[in-house]
Formats: sequence, C-alpha cells, structure tokens
Amino acid sequence: METKRLNILDQIKSKSTQITTKGDEQLLHELRRKYDEVVRAIFSAGLTLSCDIMDIFPSEIWIPIIEYSLPSDGYNSSLLLLTMVSNKWMRMIVSVPCLWSHIEICSLEEDSMAKIKTFIHLSGVLPLTFTMRLSQSYPNTAICDLLRGIEPRVYEMTFSTTFKEPFVRASRAVVVIQSILTTLGCFSNLVRVRLDQERGILYDLTTGDYLMKYAHLMPRLRAVEGWPLELEDFQHHHDDIQHMEEIESNAPIEDVLNGHIQFDRLSRLEFNGHRHAPTRNMRINAGILTSIRNLTSFSYSHSYCTLLIDILSAIAPRLQELGLLLPFSKVDSLCPILERAFRLKELSISIDDIYHGELVDEERSTSPTGLDATAGLVVIVPSLQVLKLSINSYKEDGIGDLSIQNLFQTFAALYANTRILDLKFSPKLAPPLLHLVLEYVSKCKLLKSLHFDTANRLMDYNNVAAFQLDTLEMLDAMHSYILRPLKAPNLERLNLEGRDVETIEEFRGHSICVTYAGLDLQSSFRIPPEKFSQILDLTLKFNYNLKSRFGDHLTLTSLPFLTTITILAASSTCYSTSLCFELLCHPDYFPSLQTLKFPDSMPALDVLFTMLEKRNLLANRGISRIRRITLQFIAEELRRPLSLLLAGIFPERLRGEDLLFGGSWEAILDEKLPGCLTCLLNMMPTCRQPARDQFASTAAEDILWIMSIPQVAEYPSKEISEWALRRDALVKMFHEQYRTWATPLGRSLTCFWRDTSPVEIGEYGYSSQN
Repeated sequence: METKRLNILDQIKSKSTQITTKGDEQLLHELRRKYDEVVRAIFSAGLTLSCDIMDIFPSEIWIPIIEYSLPSDGYNSSLLLLTMVSNKWMRMIVSVPCLWSHIEICSLEEDSMAKIKTFIHLSGVLPLTFTMRLSQSYPNTAICDLLRGIEPRVYEMTFSTTFKEPFVRASRAVVVIQSILTTLGCFSNLVRVRLDQERGILYDLTTGDYLMKYAHLMPRLRAVEGWPLELEDFQHHHDDIQHMEEIESNAPIEDVLNGHIQFDRLSRLEFNGHRHAPTRNMRINAGILTSIRNLTSFSYSHSYCTLLIDILSAIAPRLQELGLLLPFSKVDSLCPILERAFRLKELSISIDDIYHGELVDEERSTSPTGLDATAGLVVIVPSLQVLKLSINSYKEDGIGDLSIQNLFQTFAALYANTRILDLKFSPKLAPPLLHLVLEYVSKCKLLKSLHFDTANRLMDYNNVAAFQLDTLEMLDAMHSYILRPLKAPNLERLNLEGRDVETIEEFRGHSICVTYAGLDLQSSFRIPPEKFSQILDLTLKFNYNLKSRFGDHLTLTSLPFLTTITILAASSTCYSTSLCFELLCHPDYFPSLQTLKFPDSMPALDVLFTMLEKRNLLANRGISRIRRITLQFIAEELRRPLSLLLAGIFPERLRGEDLLFGGSWEAILDEKLPGCLTCLLNMMPTCRQPARDQFASTAAEDILWIMSIPQVAEYPSKEISEWALRRDALVKMFHEQYRTWATPLGRSLTCFWRDTSPVEIGEYGYSSQN
C-alpha cells in the first residue's frame, strides 16, 4: 500500500509540470482522487497496526532501543534470544552489523565457540569489543586461535570473571594478554584495555609494569582502565605513556608530573591506591601545566602534595569531573578554584583529618575564604549535576570548622542547579554547620536525588526551618532525621532505617527500602499501612552481621497496591521463610503482589511451594498470581515445577516433608556425605565442605531458627493449622537428632564453595541473573 502511494505521488509530480490540455487536467484530478483513496486505506489499516518498534520507528531509532535494552552481562545470549521473536526480527537484527560487534568469551565449549564465530561473521568489518570471562581452565592457545585473523578489528578488550571463579588475580589477565600478543603479534587498532575490578579481579602491584612491556605491540593504545601504572612504568615507558588519553596511577604525583613526559593528549588522570607521604615546598614546571590543560577529568586520593593547588588552578577551566581527598587545613584553597571550574558536571570531595600533624604550619592555607554571594556578581555553574561530599573527623565535639562553613557558602553560591546530592558526615555536625548544610539543600530547587547520612543521630533538628523540595524523587535518609524539616510532595523512592518507620507522617511514593540494624531488631517488623498505602515496591534489608533469633518474624498488614517484595538478608536468617508463611496465612493482605525477590537468602522450600499452591491455584477472587520469583539458587529438578506454579498450573513435585529436609533426612545425618546445610536443605549438588568441619560447625539451635515458622495465636484455617503443627513437630524431631549427631561437630550452615548468580523464575521459564 505504501509503495502504491509513492508511485501515485510520483505520477502526480510528473504530470503537474506537463499540463497542456484539458485531458491532462482530468488525468491529474483522477490521480489525486486515487491518491486520497490510498491514504484513507492506509489510515484505516493503521487503526489495527502492531506496536512492533521495527514497524513504528526507522532503524536509526529502533537499533539504539535494542542496544539500550540488552544487559552488559549476557549481551550475546540476550541478542540471540531477540532473533527468536519472529522471522522479521531475525532478518532485521541479522542485517545490523553493529549489534553483533560486542562479543563475550564466557566459555570455550563447542556451542560457545560457534556463538562467538557467528557474532564475528555477522559484525561484518566493524571494530570488535571483546569481554573475556577469565578462568584458570581456559587454554591460551584456544583464545589465540579464536582471535587469529581478526587482530586489526579488535578495538577494546575487557577482562572479567565467571561466577564459578569469582576471584582471579589480575596477573591472569596479563598472562592472557602476553600469550595473545606474543603469539599473534601486533594489535594495530586496540585502543582500550579494561580490568573489571567490580567483578572480582584482584589487582597485582606488578600488573601494570608487565602490561606496559607489550605496549609497543598495541601502538594505538590510549587507555588502560583498572590497571593503575606504577612509578617504574613512568620511568621506563615514556614513549608509550605520552600517547595515552586516560591514565590511572599509583605513583606519587610529583614523580608523574616531573617534566619527563608531555601529556598533550591526556583527558583523564587519576591518582589512587596507597597514599604517599607528602612532599613539601615543591613547584611544578610551567610546561607541564600547559600540557595538562586539556584534562576534563581529574581524581586525586593520595596524601596532600603542595603541587595539587597549582595543578587544579591550571586545569580548572576545562574540568568536567573532579574528585579530591583533602585535609581540613586545605579546604579554603579549594573555593577559588571551584569558582573557575565553570564546566564541572560532577564534583566529589572527601575531607579527612588523617593528615593531622603531617602538614607544617607554613603549608597551611592562607587563601581567601568561601564566596560571599552578597559581595558582588557570582556566576552559577549550571552544568554541575552531581555533588558528593564526605567529611570524616575524629573530633568529639563534631564537625564545625570555619573552612567547612565557607565551603558550603561556596556551594550555595555556585551549585544551585544540582540534581544529585550525596552528603556524608562523621561524626555529628555542629549546629551552625547543620543549619548551613540544610540551607544549601533547601536552595537546590532542581534536586532529584538526595543521600543524607550522619553517623550521629543525636543532632538537634528542632530549630531547623522547614523547607520543601518539589522536584525530589529519591531520598536516602539513613542515620539522620532530615525528614523532620524536609517536605517532598513528589517523593517516589525512600530509604530509611527501621526505627524511623513510625515517625513518618505519610509517604505517597511507590518504592521504599527499610533497613533494620542492631538497635532496630524487635520481636516483629511492621510496616504501618496507613502511612505507606500507595507503595508498589517494598525492600526489607537486614543487617548482614546479625542472625535472626528464634521467634523473629515479619508482620506486614494490608498493602493493597504492593506488587513487589524484596528481602535482603544473610542466608542464616529466617526472614524469607517468615514472609512466605505470612503470604500463606494472609494472601488478601497483598492482593496485587506479583513478584518476590530473595537474592541472598533462601526461603524453606516446603513453605514456598505450599504458599504458591494456595495462592496461584485456588479460586482467590481479587487476588493476583505471583508470576515471578528471584531465588539465591534453585535445584534443576525444581525449576520447571516452580515455573508451572507461577503460570497457575499444578505440577508434580516432592512431598512437603521431602522439600523441608532437602529430599532426604538421612543424607544430612550421613557423615560420609560432604556438603553444607545450605546445599543439602535446598537439594543442590553437594559442595566440598566436610561433614564435620571444626572451623565451620553449626549449632543445632541455628538449624531450629532457620527451619522454623512463626508461632501464630490463631491460624486462618484448620488446614493451615494442621499443616503448621505437623511441620513444627517434624522440625523439632529433626532438631533433636541433629543435636545428638552434631556433638561435638556438625555441618557448616553457610556454603563457602558455591558462588552462583541469583536465578529468576517466571511463568514462561527461568534465567540466571549474571
């Protein structure tokens, strides 16, 4: 139809320039009539058009949509899954090489190798980005064979870990790079090498030096992310380092910027790692200051050096990101520099008195104090989006230095347009400074997210003037009473401590996270419905250093709109089980609930399955099915039955008693069988933990705590009452036998060998959240 419309339109354009007779006018009129009919037909058909993004948007739009939707971990598998949506999706996605240019090496098995070669082929001639999940079992020769012939196309390499081997030394990545470079030779277009430390790779002090030895085989290398360079690198690899655009360094700043290397291309410079003793009374070469004027990102967390202020003054006009660790005595020197950094987008400052006694008197700041907004024209920095400030002092009377007050006056004058504000103070703030801090916060009228953390909750908020932030959407109020003066009518997400729940007047947002620490632990945990009736997403977080006690349980009264509950607790706690039992007894309390998340602690399997059967299979009018659940892990043989339950289909499964004791009571009491209690109770393949481990034996009372369900004065039905009493009798019987068997040593409760990603089970299947 669209082709017909375009053809008629072309005829109309052609005839419009060739009208010579009356017949030509009639023909043109007829073409216009046909064109109108086609347009009306297209409009009528459009009423039933699909919502397929490939039909609605041009490729310039739907390609970025797909790229954005795919996870960074598991990108390849997710993209292949999208090709299975329909034949059209497969044809369209296969025809876009850029979608196939990011390649993950997670395994060298036959299927994985076929997947990798498919991506290489479909990416055409585009530059390739490789992510390698390092494993000691990967033979370097296989990786070399995989990359052979495509060396010029390799643009970026990222090294990460697998969940089976969560901690891998960075030297392992160096060994892989060494093998690749020495075997295959030059990677002429490799620009970036990245070490993903967030995924468990441990940094070795000698890693950088080993890597730079092969820099001549990577002539276009511009960034080594996650590998801080050492002093030896700067001393022996001048020619390679001077071309770098991003540098992370553990070497002292005075040894890096000593004039031996010109950094004309450098845009990001970080000094992190171990701190160095400060070098006093130093001056920096003017030529070096000129060469680093193009820096847009600078971070410094070493000991204070006298060069620092000169460097900041030189690079301030172009800076977009700045991170600093400063002593209290040098805070005033920073204020004039911030006034000149008018392009800043993100500012992170950590102020600490760890330098106490290190700085001599002649080094202490004599710079002007903070900006005075009333003294003259003050230029607001509109580009600053993120401001993070952490102040740590050991003074017993709290933080109240004049330099800190001047700093907040500077903030108030320059950064009124901040969107994200993260403030942490330890210990408490002195009253004058508290008023200045909250006065600045009240001026941030565009603020979207606020984290306000004070280590001491005893500060006096009574004399603080109330203020309102209409744009605030997320508030993290841990360890503070900032909710007393603050009004945020559009607040969507709230993080607070359990002790503060009762102090909230009303929360109209949709997401709340409540953290329970040592002083919060009571015999029950209650979320008052009259204050949180509108929430959709509830997260309960329990201090990981605390074990649940016998009798601890959750008391959650009716929350009619709640759709998601997340429990974050140690595996040796019973809160996940307690929640499932609460849902079993009172399904009508949460009529809209559809998602449960237990990523760190497993609920008792028999309680979980019984609750889902009662809720999802029975005719509960007005009560939604639970459609998705995230578990710390789940045995393979239970995944399909659980998925069927979530879909509302009654599956075949083990009896409740077998689910309670992991399929076999006797197996737990068999000292010849290795494995921790976590693996055995959840029917997982046994780990290598010895049955009678003298270093990790679990007391019998701990078993009773995690397997028991709350005692209820009145059960909602006779059926549940009989089930609960029968279960309680079995648990106590098992407890007596385990206590006898485990004298003097029993099994470990926590698994030290298993490190797997949480598993998400849905009504249409399951997937691992890696």
